[in-house]
Amino acid sequence: MLGLLALCAVTSAGAQMSNLPPEIGAGIAAIGPVWSGEVLKRTQALYRPVLQDQPRAGIRVVTDVAYGAHERQKLDFAHSEAPGQDLPVLVWIPGGGWGASNRNVEGLCCHNILAFFARHGVLAIAASYRVAPDPWPAGAADVGAAVAWARANARKYGGDPGRIYVFGHSAGAANVASYLFDPAVHPPQGPGVAGAILMSGAAYRVTRDALPPAGLKYFGADESRYAARSSLQHVPRSKPLPVLLAYAEYDPVALSAPSLELAQALCARDKKCPGIVYLRGHNHLSPSLSFNTRDEEL
Repeated sequence: MLGLLALCAVTSAGAQMSNLPPEIGAGIAAIGPVWSGEVLKRTQALYRPVLQDQPRAGIRVVTDVAYGAHERQKLDFAHSEAPGQDLPVLVWIPGGGWGASNRNVEGLCCHNILAFFARHGVLAIAASYRVAPDPWPAGAADVGAAVAWARANARKYGGDPGRIYVFGHSAGAANVASYLFDPAVHPPQGPGVAGAILMSGAAYRVTRDALPPAGLKYFGADESRYAARSSLQHVPRSKPLPVLLAYAEYDPVALSAPSLELAQALCARDKKCPGIVYLRGHNHLSPSLSFNTRDEEL
């Protein structure tokens, strides 16, 4: 999956699972294009055995670093134990339906993502963020706070503060998109990142039907505010920066169509379309669990 960090120089592409036990792909296909708490548990069970023996040698992981005063404003980061300098920096923003933002589920996601990128010469960061009942734009603002921490601290750990990439998944991708495109969320000088990856993003256009219960609490009950709180609303007036989009074959339509709608908005703004990765054989969670396994097709 190292190709994901080749952000923005990537053209539209397809990808599929490789080198993983066939029962994983078969299990995901059997589940189909649905998403629920039960699907999450079943997908985790499929991946738990292959994640138990993932490579971690030569990687230093630092946990529970505060980037703000709130209990959820914490991050973990990883880098190679070998000295490095001017390394690219990746900030991972997990999903969670605006009701959770777990940066590490023991034995599963997301330290596998940190280890993968650290093994490939990246200073990798995973950040939790505020969720409901904290209201919009708390989670998106926390993306900015995590990026600010990365910029201030990158050089201490061999990173280049001028090459920070932010990678969001699901509700995390929605928060990243708000930070990137909405001038009310990012600093006046802009988001201050070199590029972004948005994977299976939810609710780039905020509607009541698109939101889970926690999302309704986060964005609020007043539907008259939804347009202004939709990242898509702000794309036309935002400054271009490299963005790579990705979605999974077995994402439900509510979690795949937003990527295509955002792609259309970026095409119109830039007169050039962003890279899109179609994750063949994957569901909403499995790409995140595939990092640092034998599946490096992407």
